[in-house]
Amino acid sequence: MGTHKHFLLSSNRWYSAATEYALRVCEHLHGQGHSVRIYSHAESPILAKGKALGMETQLLALRRANGRALGVLGLINLIVTLFRMLSARDDRGGDSRSSKLYIWVLEGHEHALVSLLRTVFSSLRRNSVLVRLRMQDRFDGGGLFGALVARGTDHLVFPSEYARARFFEGRSALAAAYGDKVTVQYFCKDFYTNSVPAMGARQHEIFDLVEKMDNSFTFVAVARFDPIKGLALLIESFVHFSRERIAAGESPDKRIRLVICGRSENIKAESLWQHAAAMLGNQSRKNNVYLASSPSAEVAVFIIDGFVDPLSELLRRSDCAVISSLGSEVICRTAVEFLQMGLPIVSTTVGSLVETIGQDFLGNEESGCGFFAATEDSGRQSVAGALEDALTRAHSVIAAKRSNSDDSDSSLGSLNERCRKRGGEFGLAGFKPLVDRVTAGRMD
Repeated sequence: MGTHKHFLLSSNRWYSAATEYALRVCEHLHGQGHSVRIYSHAESPILAKGKALGMETQLLALRRANGRALGVLGLINLIVTLFRMLSARDDRGGDSRSSKLYIWVLEGHEHALVSLLRTVFSSLRRNSVLVRLRMQDRFDGGGLFGALVARGTDHLVFPSEYARARFFEGRSALAAAYGDKVTVQYFCKDFYTNSVPAMGARQHEIFDLVEKMDNSFTFVAVARFDPIKGLALLIESFVHFSRERIAAGESPDKRIRLVICGRSENIKAESLWQHAAAMLGNQSRKNNVYLASSPSAEVAVFIIDGFVDPLSELLRRSDCAVISSLGSEVICRTAVEFLQMGLPIVSTTVGSLVETIGQDFLGNEESGCGFFAATEDSGRQSVAGALEDALTRAHSVIAAKRSNSDDSDSSLGSLNERCRKRGGEFGLAGFKPLVDRVTAGRMD
C-alpha cells in the first residue's frame, strides 16, 4: 500500500476527458492507500466527484468566473498553497520517503507557475515531485520559457503516442529539454465493474424502444453533439448502408438501428434529428429521445439528448459501437468503455483511436476489435464512404457470427470476449506503471 502524499491542481471548469483522466489517476492512487487531495474551483465538477470517491478536496482560486487567470491574486494563492502543501507533507511523520510530496498539475498555467516556483525556491524542488498531465494535442509554449518550465518538471505524461508526437512535432529542442522525463500512459477506467444498475433504478425511455432481438441490429454512438464528432456524416452513412442492405435482401435483420447518445453543444439534438428525418421520412419524439425512421420502420435513428443511466444497459442492448470523430480524440474514453463492455467498434482513424482499439478486424479470428474507416482524405464524401464501408463490414461479420453462435471457434462470443480482453488492458490498475515511475528514484 502507498504512503505518499499526492496533490492534484486543476482549474478546469468542465468535466472533460482531461479532467476524467486526472480523476482516474487520483482514484488509483487513493485505492492504493496514498493520501490524495484535489485542489480546484468551487464550480469544478472534479471536486464533487473526488469527494464522492472518498478523497480530500480543497478550494483553490486560480481563475475568474469567465475562465481567465486571476493574475497576481491567483499567483499569491498558488504560492501560499504550495508552501502549505509542504508543511502538510510531514503530518504522518516517518522518513523522508513517506513524506515526499507529489504535485500533479493538469492545466498549462498551473504547470508553468509551479515549475518556475520550484526553480526559484530550492525547498520546493528538494521536497516535491512535479508531474504534468498533458492531455491535449495543441502546443502551449516553447523557446527559452518552455525550456525553463521543462527544467522544473520531473515528469511529463501524455495519454497516447499521438499526443506526444503532436506536442513535440518540429520542436526537437523542447523534446531534448524534457528528455527521459516523458511518459505515455493511456487512459484507464473500470467501467464494467460499475455497470450494474441499482435495484429499482428509474429506467430511461430508450430502454422501452431498444432491445436485442433476433431480427434487429443496433449500432450505438456516445459523443457530444459537435461537428468534430462527425455525427451528421455518420447518420448519412448509416442510412445509406441500411437501405442498401435491406433493399438487396442481404441482411437477415428486419430492423437496423443507430442510437446516438450525447449532449447538445455546438449542434442541437433537433438539428441532427431533422437531418435524419429528411432522409428517412418519419419522425417522433418522447421527452429527450428523438426518433427518425423509414415508413415501415426497418431503418431507425434514435438521438438521445442527455445522459442514459445506466449507460452500460444501453451498450448491452447494442451489437456494435461507432466512433465517427473527424479530429482530436487524444484520450478515447468511450473506446475504453465500449471495449470493456465487449463491443467491437466501427471507428475513424484520427488521433489515438487506432492505438486504443487495436487491430482492424480482417477476418483473423485471433485478432481485431475494430472496423476502421480510413480518414487520410478529409473530404466529406470520402469520409462518408469510408464510414459506410466500415459499417457494412462490421454488420456482415457480426451478423454472420451471431447466426453461427453454436460454433465456438467462430461465434460472436469470441469476438466479444476479445474486445473485453482488449478493454481489460485499460483497467484502473493500468495506472500502476505510471505511479511506480513517479514514486521511484526521485527521493534524493
